[in-house]
Amino acid sequence: MLRKLQKYLTFELLKSRRSQAAVEFLITYGWAIIVVLATIGAMAYFGVLDMSSFMPSRCTFPVAVTCIDDASINADTDQILFIVQNSYHAQINLTGGSVTSDECSNAQLLFCSGPPCTPTNPNIQLLNNEQATVAINCQGGLTSGRLSADVMINYLDSQTNLVLRTPGQIRGTSIN
Repeated sequence: MLRKLQKYLTFELLKSRRSQAAVEFLITYGWAIIVVLATIGAMAYFGVLDMSSFMPSRCTFPVAVTCIDDASINADTDQILFIVQNSYHAQINLTGGSVTSDECSNAQLLFCSGPPCTPTNPNIQLLNNEQATVAINCQGGLTSGRLSADVMINYLDSQTNLVLRTPGQIRGTSIN
């Protein structure tokens, strides 16, 4: 019986030592991971890590009016330019729209078609598969850096004479 007790105590002692080593291992590496995460968080907070470089640029609209490429965002001229294509089954008239963005205030939508063009017209006619340049003029200023804008383009269907709206999103960083 004494041997069994001695064997049991030796096993429990070894088990206790292994458990202690495992706990010390986890605590040591746990603190190291917390320090690394705190350092990365502090660097991001103070601007050392610029997260805007990880934000993908995109210009998305649904099927009726599609965006051809990413938007050109210029904070120096307070203007956002992008190209849309009439993917609707008939001729449409772009009749304006609205922009919701924290970075662009007092926005005005202007259109023009054909290369080279300067968007100055608030209304434009597009045939099927025809392209137009859309300019968003931020009359209250455009902040440099990241941009996130929700765009609503109004258009008139020439066959039904109904005014329709198509929502879109523009995401990216300014080129200045």
